Order: sequence, then structure tokens, then C-alpha cells
Amino acid sequence: MKKRALLTALLLALARAALAAPFAYITNEMDDTVSVIDTATNQVVAIVATGDEPSGVAVSPDGRFVYVTNSLGNSISVIDTSLNRATSTIRVGKRPQGIAVSPDGKHAYVTNFKNNSVSVIDTARGKVTASVPVGSKPDGVAVTPDGKFVYTANFEGDTVSVIDASKNKVIMEVPSTHRPSGITVSPDGEYVYVTNIASGDVTVIKTDDNSSLRTVKAGMLPSGVVVSPDGKTVYTANSGSSDVTVIDTEEYEVTATIPAGPLASGADLTPDGKFLYVANSGDKTVSVIDTANKKVTATVKVGESPLAFGKFITQGSPPAPTPVATPTEETPAATPSAEQN
Repeated sequence: MKKRALLTALLLALARAALAAPFAYITNEMDDTVSVIDTATNQVVAIVATGDEPSGVAVSPDGRFVYVTNSLGNSISVIDTSLNRATSTIRVGKRPQGIAVSPDGKHAYVTNFKNNSVSVIDTARGKVTASVPVGSKPDGVAVTPDGKFVYTANFEGDTVSVIDASKNKVIMEVPSTHRPSGITVSPDGEYVYVTNIASGDVTVIKTDDNSSLRTVKAGMLPSGVVVSPDGKTVYTANSGSSDVTVIDTEEYEVTATIPAGPLASGADLTPDGKFLYVANSGDKTVSVIDTANKKVTATVKVGESPLAFGKFITQGSPPAPTPVATPTEETPAATPSAEQN
């Protein structure tokens, strides 16, 4: 009887976890925290303490961990989503900005803005195992669905670096327009989309030959960028015009402009593509947009200067009841001197 009861309880717990709504992890740059939003209720259910000036964010494929770049702290906070607590800190290069996780979850790639490099992290060991020189002032970073290539948007170089992940070596530099920042890969891996802040547009790169296919106009100062699960739509968060540009990827035409909050920054979609979450760094809010009717359906209050730069929504476990936690141990990088100098 006891075994049957335990088995029943376990099955119920697994069923609840499977049915749990995704959670959005919003980096609050000036609060040194991450706000955790339950997308089923659009309520903040936890606040996680991080390092100094959290900016970029990425979720492990299994949803167990969230990785946050601490721009001023030169580190990564690793959040255990079952606890909603930062359980370790990994030292990386200077001014880490973007972060992306490989499809198998074994590696995380971090752009170091002031080192012109990418730190490659072995996620199981919690250590930096390689440093890859890239273009000038790398900002956003994305990994192809097959895990073979890593792309970085180089803010000052007006290029995109293509890294062979098997060799941790740049194999090509692709021209962009002016001040590339955000970057994402289509679900089928065939296209890379890059937001260019200064020129207010999106560069489309074909991954089979890494050629710049075309440029599509967006709003003012576009930063965050995300592709719908079916690959048919690209959304950009535009901080200069405080709105979202909706781009049809078949015709490469702007089909809508959706008002968001002040200084719209990071953007990500729920796994079903039905809702777009946009971090508004100008007023401590996140706009929730219904992608079908292209309207804001909710506004969530978060921390100071929310950025959420990257992929920040996961199918997470229910948050722990303790709302605020602090990072614990710090793990040094394998070669900190090369990255920090």
C-alpha cells in the first residue's frame, strides 16, 4: 500500500510538472535581480538575487537551469529553477552581455563585450573551457538547432562572427548593417536574424553559405529578437520607438507594429507562440502581447531596468516558496587572466 501511495504521489507530481505553465525569467539590471513570472497568471512568483547588473539570459533545454550574465560582475549566475535560487557563479570575461545554451545543454556561450571574445562554459563542470576571439564588441549570441555553429552579433564591428562549435574557432565574418545587437536562429536552422540598433533594421543571413540575404526595416533602436515556433514570423523589440515590429518571413514584409512599454528591450515567446513577452526597461514592466490579435493583454510589474536580453521563457517547475535568494559559491574560470585583462 505504501509503495502504491508513493507511486501515485510521484505520478501526480510529474503530471503537475508537465502541465505547469512556462515561466519567464526577467533580468532587472539596476536591481541585481531576476523576476520570475508565471505565464499562466502573469504574476511575479519569485525574485532571485544575482550578480552586478544582470543582462543576458538563457534557459537550458530541459528547463532545469537559467543562466544570467552579470555585466558589471564579469560573471554568470546559475539559477536552479526547482529552487528559484542562484546556486553557483562562474567567472567569465569582461562585460558579459549575451548568453546561449547548446541544444544538448552541455555548453553555454557568453559574449564578452570588452574582451572581444566568447567564453565557452562546460555546464556540467561549471567551468570555462575555452575562449574564442570574435569581432569587435560582441553583444547577442545564438546557437543553431543542431549545435554545430554559434553566431555572435558584433556591435562595434558591424559583423556577425560564425563559430564552428566543434573547433571553437571563427570560420567566417558576415557583414551586417550598423550596430548589430540581438540575434536569433530560425527553428529549422536555415536563417539567422540580427537586429541592428543604429540602422533600425534586421539583417537576414542564410546559414547554408552564411551570406547576407536581405535587410528588413524595423522600428527605432531594435534590440531583442525572436522567431515564432513555425518560423513564419519574426518579432523585434524596439527601444527607441517603444514598440514591437512584426515581420513576415515569407515575404520579408512588416505586417504590424504593436505598441509596448517605454524602452522595449528583450523579447521572447511562450513555447506555443501564443504570447510574446517584452521587457520594458523604461518603466519596470513586462508587456504581454497576444500574438493572434497583436494587442497587449497584460502588464506585469518587475524590477528596475528590466532587460531580459535573450531567451528567457522556459517550461519550468513550480517556484519555491522563498521569494528571494542569494548566490552561493563562486567557480573561477579555467583561465581568468586571459579573459579579465
